[in-house]
Amino acid sequence: MNTSGSLFGDLALVCFILYVFNGGWLATVAGWVFCFAGWRHRRRSLTLALAAACLAPISYIAVLALLSTKGPSFTSSDWGAILGVAGLAISALAAPVAAFVTFRRGVMATTDQH
Repeated sequence: MNTSGSLFGDLALVCFILYVFNGGWLATVAGWVFCFAGWRHRRRSLTLALAAACLAPISYIAVLALLSTKGPSFTSSDWGAILGVAGLAISALAAPVAAFVTFRRGVMATTDQH
């Protein structure tokens, strides 16, 4: 982070680089695979909601970029940077994990019925 006080702009750039070049987009793809692999095993509305939730990292980066242009100005700090990148990690991993868990529950429920 630089010392200009543009914490949100720097976080948006760092999160974008981590998402695109460090494989964060793989979490989105994995979430979509789990969602659509379980399409027959659960309600369609839940599948579509989880597939939309897999776009959370992209919307997180967009919100950070919007805050950098219109939001409040904070001074840069190490804790702010850590929390910002942790927010990206949580939003990148939460949807695929939820899709996998509901996929497993759906598969287990259909195998128990047969």
